[in-house]
Amino acid sequence: MDNQLILQQLAQLPDKAKEEALLFLEFLMSKYDIVTTQKQPKVQNKRIFGISKGDYQMQSNFNDELEDFKPYMPE
Repeated sequence: MDNQLILQQLAQLPDKAKEEALLFLEFLMSKYDIVTTQKQPKVQNKRIFGISKGDYQMQSNFNDELEDFKPYMPE
């Protein structure tokens, strides 16, 4: 099939139809296992347990009552 003919007809479509054509092309490419260089799947970084160990320290008075909330606390 002639690529120029496809491009000419695609250029005549309204923007909404071009979006649908793009989605259909992506579907066809996935159906036939065609890999494109434009859209690569994102590689999810593996989380490393304990990587921030020692970077943070809890204050010794962390669980103590806050002075600002004393009026709202029941006695």
